[in-house]
Amino acid sequence: KGDVFKIRLPHRGGREISVEEFNLQSHWEEPGEETYMRENIASDFFAEAGLPVFDTLHVELVQNGKFYGLYSIVEQVDENFLERVGYNPKGHLYKAFSGTASNLNDRVPARLMDKVYRRGNEAEDEGDWSDLHDLTQSLAGKNRAHSSVEEYLYNHVNLPEVVNELALQAAILNQDRCTKNYYVYYDIDRKE
Repeated sequence: KGDVFKIRLPHRGGREISVEEFNLQSHWEEPGEETYMRENIASDFFAEAGLPVFDTLHVELVQNGKFYGLYSIVEQVDENFLERVGYNPKGHLYKAFSGTASNLNDRVPARLMDKVYRRGNEAEDEGDWSDLHDLTQSLAGKNRAHSSVEEYLYNHVNLPEVVNELALQAAILNQDRCTKNYYVYYDIDRKE
């Protein structure tokens, strides 16, 4: 654990909270004209739809007394985030980062899952990726523990949340989440 910073985010009602890190988004590749609003509006859009989403806040960055730029602070998706959105922070949070192999395909063996996904929070057994591997195998119809892909989806995936998330991603034209930069959360209590 590193240094602790103090920050005020809108979802905390302006209350100061401690964070170990924060993310500055430059809005560099915003489609169309640069508005410096896309990330913040998208976050509000997802929150209004009732989906778990990181919080954002515009900030002016001043370095050595000189204006450096307009950015957004984006809440870190970790156990603090999980707790805020009502998920068990001890559940398994994964972030896809590969860009080629982390699209939930069935070709990544369990022993190599940590090469294409990262943990987003601390897990009791850091070496256990079986729930994520089970998901990839089940989506491909290769998990014999389930009678079909549909049976797996109905019993182990929060379908309303996934469908809403996919619809909103399409509505905001987000193209940076099909093989990387998305999270998968396994709720250890609900087995979902």
